[in-house]
Amino acid sequence: MARLLKVFLKKLLYCKLAILLPDGVLANSSMQDVRDWILRWARLKAVVSLPQETFRPYGAAVKTSVVLLEKRDIPLTAENQLEIEQDDKIYMARIDDIGYDSSGRISASEDEVNEPPEVRKAIKDLAELLGR
Repeated sequence: MARLLKVFLKKLLYCKLAILLPDGVLANSSMQDVRDWILRWARLKAVVSLPQETFRPYGAAVKTSVVLLEKRDIPLTAENQLEIEQDDKIYMARIDDIGYDSSGRISASEDEVNEPPEVRKAIKDLAELLGR
């Protein structure tokens, strides 16, 4: 996985990346090297936690988050770490209702099926943060 991230972050022309990660990558101590590598090469812009049942209708029950990154101009090192601005805003959101329950049954109204209200609000808030 680190190799894939390296290719994307080094070659992106637009310098932005959205990646879907299992929450274990974000929380397990055994994955600290992956988190360090990501932060060395990219600025964390947003983390949107998805509900456990997001991919259950497709046979996967892994808790995941969408992580938005922006490529750094220069890699973060011990020497330049203090020079990096510490006031970068990071958008954090948790989606509790994805529009269907753990069995795959629709739990939203017909109008909300494609974009549940919580998802709509998260998208709007993130767009405002990113100035879009």
